[in-house]
Amino acid sequence: MMIFAHPDEGEVYSGEITALYAQLGYEVKFLSPTNGDAGHFSMKSEELAEGRYQEAMKARESLYLKEYEIPDYHDGKLQNTPVCKSL
Repeated sequence: MMIFAHPDEGEVYSGEITALYAQLGYEVKFLSPTNGDAGHFSMKSEELAEGRYQEAMKARESLYLKEYEIPDYHDGKLQNTPVCKSL
């Protein structure tokens, strides 16, 4: 499993090695906790998120990934919160 902040980072930073592992029979999953909807100079956030999602699904196929998960959390809006209140 590869976890990275935004859609497209997994492909850029580890695409070749994950494709190799997938071709060798390992089940590889990408997880991007944000939808990548921020930071473009001219595209609206919804359009940007949808474009990145479509690119990610193409990458899933090209890299032989078992799964590519992108929850609908806005880029830059995640908060660091404790998982367990007793910690």
